[in-house]
Amino acid sequence: MNDLLEKTIKNFQQQYKLYVDMMNLAEKQLQYIEQQGVPSSEQLLQLIQERQTLLQAINELNEKNRFFQNQITRELGLDAFVIRNLEGMIDEAYFRRLQEVISQLGLLLERIDASDQQSHRMLGDGLKARYKKAAPKNTSTRANRAYKQAMENTKKPK
Repeated sequence: MNDLLEKTIKNFQQQYKLYVDMMNLAEKQLQYIEQQGVPSSEQLLQLIQERQTLLQAINELNEKNRFFQNQITRELGLDAFVIRNLEGMIDEAYFRRLQEVISQLGLLLERIDASDQQSHRMLGDGLKARYKKAAPKNTSTRANRAYKQAMENTKKPK
């Protein structure tokens, strides 16, 4: 059992390191957007590719971790791997380490999510601004005037 718990903890620690890299990329993306508005598609594509590579590595670790967790829950007779259900069922030192690494992961994921949400919001605002610059001003008003003028021209006797 202790071997499985150790493998699970180490796996979470490896995931944490990769998520730190992910957070750094998310913050880099946010900095690009803050400095340049909408970053070039080349810059954005490179960041997305780096994040995708990290995500694949995290998913592989997560698959292994699920295997360890399933073994632990089976041995303990639990339905699911829920940290609060492990208290008192496993060695206190392992419980504390698991609790700590899972808590750290949660906080890190919240930071990544916040950074990504801000990036998405700023990108959306930047794209809207670009669209407004490219689109003619008061298009609906102009269209309405043109329609009225055309209608008046058709009503006038020739």
